[in-house]
Amino acid sequence: MSDRVQWTEFAPDCIWDGYVDGVHIYQVLVVGEPGPDQYPVFVHRVGSRMGCGATNVSRAMDVAELNERIPLPRLMHHGLALPA
Repeated sequence: MSDRVQWTEFAPDCIWDGYVDGVHIYQVLVVGEPGPDQYPVFVHRVGSRMGCGATNVSRAMDVAELNERIPLPRLMHHGLALPA
């Protein structure tokens, strides 16, 4: 099964843009340094200030992919829903 979200690096090692069917939907930002109990990577839908923290870029991209594949109520139950 292929990924629904296609990623391009916007700023080296800092910002990635996620596209679904050619439309810019997601953005991943590195906002700090990794460490114990820290979430230095932020993923959100374009146009929304709210999103979800993650421990690394790969996990943030996985959260975006989950938002494309899993029903919203189930994502909300686990705290993984990204606001539109």
